[in-house]
Amino acid sequence: MLWRGLARGPAHQVVNAMATTSSDDRIRLIRLIHVGRRELAMDENTYRSIIREKTRGAHDSAADCSVTQLERVIAHLKSAGFKVKVNASAGTQRRGGNRAMADDDQSRMIRGIWLELHGMGIIRDPSEQAMAAFVCRHTKIEALQWLSSKQASSVIEHMKKWRNRILTERQRALWQALGLSMTPSLAELAVQHERCLAVAEAALGGRVDPIQQHQARFEQVLRKAGELRDGD
Repeated sequence: MLWRGLARGPAHQVVNAMATTSSDDRIRLIRLIHVGRRELAMDENTYRSIIREKTRGAHDSAADCSVTQLERVIAHLKSAGFKVKVNASAGTQRRGGNRAMADDDQSRMIRGIWLELHGMGIIRDPSEQAMAAFVCRHTKIEALQWLSSKQASSVIEHMKKWRNRILTERQRALWQALGLSMTPSLAELAVQHERCLAVAEAALGGRVDPIQQHQARFEQVLRKAGELRDGD
């Protein structure tokens, strides 16, 4: 009886208050992550890859993360160019405190491919500044806002070719590791794709497209492919 009386006292109230605060923090941080994902035009694979990276492979959904893990994800989104600003609407987030982040369709596409390449481990720095420097090297224009539609299209095509070249190289490396045909027919292609999904599941614990994973995870798949081939 005494224990029950104490449980309903101030200490119990403090525990409840702390639990409520923690829950509120999680909800706020999860909402913020989804805002950042939308503002950065982040695709599903990149988003889940970042969460896996920041939780050391424990989770691939913000809903499953602790407050500390959510804070790590938000810190990553900030490094990628997401600016948290009270009462700021989409398209008015500030970068560097002076210039609004480009928010047109072409800029979002450029940013999305940039973050996809980062999620694959091809680009080390996912920040808006690093992306702007890349665009400047290609166009001699210092900000996405100043690109013409033709220049933006040129950047997009250049980045798509870069991404597709990496994906093709990875696909062929995985096929080779599994001893599969380098020039499969349509029927063989479906079978080989299924084999690649199976080896990804064996290596990573999930049926994910291995060639779109972070480089370290892709290398895990390659090692598993070699083990499976040697065991045949």
